[in-house]
Amino acid sequence: MSRLFRKDLVAKLKSANATTVVCGCDPVLLLFMTGKAREQNYFPEWVLTGVAFTDQDIVGQLFDQAQWVNSVGVSFAGDVLTTPPGWAMISIGIGVGFLFAIAALLISVISFPLLIDRDVGASLCPLDLDSTLAAER
Repeated sequence: MSRLFRKDLVAKLKSANATTVVCGCDPVLLLFMTGKAREQNYFPEWVLTGVAFTDQDIVGQLFDQAQWVNSVGVSFAGDVLTTPPGWAMISIGIGVGFLFAIAALLISVISFPLLIDRDVGASLCPLDLDSTLAAER
């Protein structure tokens, strides 16, 4: 993203008298926007959306702290990483994802060799499956 765009973006927000900025963007854009806002003496309220870990303390320390004093938002990451139900959700999610990955692997391991071994054309479309199977018998 060019410097001119970042500078113009903050200038447009300031000229529009925007008092609240909600940026569902990556931390890099916020890093530059908070710096440009301070340069232009523009101090809006920054609303955290939690996108790309912007709600985490280590990322928030990268932003202009004179601007970040005016930030507000809700973060659920603390509840997920510090409570037993949060760890249960993570564990169950990993387990379910693993099962889906195994299912996809098994389907592809079985179907891919069958596709290579057999001449499959457009006539094997599910809409025409009955007539195709009948013709092969």
